[in-house]
Amino acid sequence: MMKILRFTIFLFFVSLTHLSFAQEDTPHFWLAKARTTILAGDTLQGITDLHQAIHLGLFDPLAITNSKTLSFLAQEIRGKDLMEGISQNRLRLSDPSQLRIETGDIDRFWENFDALHEPNAESIFLKNYIQEGSQGLKTFYSVRMNRDLEKYLDRVRSLESYYQSIRPTTLKFESLKPDFIRAAQKLKELYPEAIFPPIYFLMGSLSNVGTPDGWAGMLIGAEHLSKDSNSNLDSLSEWEQKIIFDFDQTVPIIVHEYVHLQQKNTPESTLLDLAIMEGAADFITYLILGQPTDPRVFDFGVAHEEKLWAQFKTQMRGENTDDWLFNTDNPETGYPGNLGYFIGYRICESYYHQAVDKKSAIKEMLEIRDFEKFLKDSAYEFKH
Repeated sequence: MMKILRFTIFLFFVSLTHLSFAQEDTPHFWLAKARTTILAGDTLQGITDLHQAIHLGLFDPLAITNSKTLSFLAQEIRGKDLMEGISQNRLRLSDPSQLRIETGDIDRFWENFDALHEPNAESIFLKNYIQEGSQGLKTFYSVRMNRDLEKYLDRVRSLESYYQSIRPTTLKFESLKPDFIRAAQKLKELYPEAIFPPIYFLMGSLSNVGTPDGWAGMLIGAEHLSKDSNSNLDSLSEWEQKIIFDFDQTVPIIVHEYVHLQQKNTPESTLLDLAIMEGAADFITYLILGQPTDPRVFDFGVAHEEKLWAQFKTQMRGENTDDWLFNTDNPETGYPGNLGYFIGYRICESYYHQAVDKKSAIKEMLEIRDFEKFLKDSAYEFKH
């Protein structure tokens, strides 16, 4: 019965491959295919699929070592070439001066924008936006758009006046390349093991600012970062207005996300773990740029630090993050959202200042094995 089930899954994936291959020739696609193939009992073909993912640039060994289906390969002779291929890809991404900033998907979006209300809009965007798009966009199509162009286009239509108003600003992201190169070079100084996967700016549906998911690089929804004085916000809900940012905030926001790409922590499980993980990204971003990622949250945190820490430490060993992370302003308390980022920042800052070897402190901050020990070693809690 199990063999029949596995074979059925395999046949389904094969049919899906024929339908979607043209737009999804990405590491994410071939990793998914390898998992399905191996589950169906064909390990040799699965290894071939993984080699294709590596050929397309797979740079993170966690794609294999953290997979329940694939991790056994990392311990076998036949997986040696796979891990070596990933290492070679990482080596190719080690030079910050060669960081790729891809903005062509924004141009393709606007080239097809006038077809938004055409009866065949889905097929037009599939052919001219997705299939002609970058590896980053094709990955985003799978991991964030869920291959659902109908839903994507409905969402863009509902926000059409906003999109029209940000069009000139979305065409400016290419001009930020020198800023990103300088930031990458500074990150390399702080953390010599850093790698620099591509940054893809694309046009999403106001549903995701940025993600490294999919193993292609950093995927950025430019529509979240294009606000300026000419932006028409009439079609945006109160929530949507809180998840768009001024164009001038692009570099610190993306550098923060890029630091996340470097992290090799033990998996986070508590509020404390997550706050330190986010705070590390904010603190290292500050060392790189000399400015907080979110000045408003930082300034509020400094002004109310004692009170915030007293509240935070009563919750920090639980799993509920609602009051501290990934939240918005609280009108009842007057607190801005994401104050857990500030607490984590201060813990990391204290850890850094306590350390004699600053470069080692950065490495330890990005490779935390025990968050409780990290807090203790920071001496932050003893200062408040």
